Amino acid sequence: MSKQAWTPGPWRRAKKYPRQICDRRGFKIAKCLMKTKGANFEISEEEALANAHLIEAAPDLYEALVPALSEIQETLDYLIEHAPKSGSWDGDIRKLKRLIKTASAALAKARGEGQ
Repeated sequence: MSKQAWTPGPWRRAKKYPRQICDRRGFKIAKCLMKTKGANFEISEEEALANAHLIEAAPDLYEALVPALSEIQETLDYLIEHAPKSGSWDGDIRKLKRLIKTASAALAKARGEGQ
């Protein structure tokens, strides 16, 4: 896997501005707005804070998903090789394949691949 292009974590919400996300040095990475100049809509403070929490967690989520995906792939490979051929594991194998596809797509999206 190539080196990540984004600002390394951890990311934290600013104490004074809880909708603002900063890196470990305190530099602003993102700000979750409630309305945008010229836009015809506004989101609630609750939704903006929820967005900030999600962005704050992004590096941690990415770092947790990479090894989890590897473990899931190993489990799938083992099942494919060792599961009885009677078909009793077919549903589990399909679920793991879907999970791998979804997780891989999320990681690729985070890396900006296929955009």
